[in-house]
Amino acid sequence: MTPIILIFSQVFSFQIYFYPLILFGGILSWPFKKLKINSLSSDGGIYFFWFYALFLISITLIDLIRGASVELIVFNLRFFYGIGFVFLCFRLVNNLYIGRSFFWVMVLFGLYESIVLNIFESYPFYWSYSAFDYELLIGRGVQLGGFKAILGPALNSSVTGTIYAIMFFIMMKYKLTSHASSNVSDTILIILLFICMLLCSSTVAYGVFFIGVIGHFISIQQLKSLINNMTRNNVIIIGLLLLTTFFLNKQFPIFNSLDFEPVIRVLYHKYYSFTVSYHWAEIILGWNSLQNIPSSSIGGDFMYLHQFLLNGFLPSFLFLFVLFILTPKHNRIYLILGMISTLHYGALYSLLGQLFFGAIIANKLRL
Repeated sequence: MTPIILIFSQVFSFQIYFYPLILFGGILSWPFKKLKINSLSSDGGIYFFWFYALFLISITLIDLIRGASVELIVFNLRFFYGIGFVFLCFRLVNNLYIGRSFFWVMVLFGLYESIVLNIFESYPFYWSYSAFDYELLIGRGVQLGGFKAILGPALNSSVTGTIYAIMFFIMMKYKLTSHASSNVSDTILIILLFICMLLCSSTVAYGVFFIGVIGHFISIQQLKSLINNMTRNNVIIIGLLLLTTFFLNKQFPIFNSLDFEPVIRVLYHKYYSFTVSYHWAEIILGWNSLQNIPSSSIGGDFMYLHQFLLNGFLPSFLFLFVLFILTPKHNRIYLILGMISTLHYGALYSLLGQLFFGAIIANKLRL
């Protein structure tokens, strides 16, 4: 139940309660489920705990030496490294996990938003509680032809679309590998996740989906396994997905955002930032001084660059590498897709991303 509540943390602007809720949420559910605090000693959890504690202390001290404000330090630790805390909470509390109901709430969230924006030509009620002005939010999603892309719980179509795409792969893999009898609700959920990804109308999400397809079937053995496990129901699912894509694009120009010219411009801007705008020492070691740098200036569409400028490439890479090592091998493809998406916006670092990928790293998906 706690992860479902936390889906709404950004849209209802109760971000300040995110970490206390995820810490105590599983514990407070003990009247309904037997509470068990897991040991961190297995699978390297205790080593990560001490690494994480020393890492945060080191980042804090280095930021203080460089003159960072308390506000910037807190933002830095929370935004770029809060996923470590989320991972530890998932590992510690057995009642804390992401289940199928989480997927359904995400789907209903996206469908509701698209219906309100495009059919009723209004805006979702929860935008009134957001920290952003609703006109700004509408402006984020407007596409050519008048179609309005959904922003989702992350209030960002790229982040939300990435998570929908990864959820799609998780459910498809579960359906293909599960020995349980075919479930119609699973088929419906898979189709709706695909639809929600399309409704985000995000080139980044489509790119993540394409890379995910290649990543899942990159070897001949995996492709043969897919073909061998292909059943009539799975063929029907693929056919319905293709028909859905055609129908939605016919009714709403959802692929208008699939314009590679701005993508090339963004990539060039990223290349220019790395090679011209900043000295290589700033990217490798971070800024020499953090004085007069407000937390509001950190963000935008090149999240890794800001992380490198604040903390340096080496600490940032080390933290991400440790998360990758902690992730079970069968889940690493999902983390990699999240890391690729974070080249643009902060799929890993948004609160929704920390919640979702924290569960993936801790292997706490229970379908």
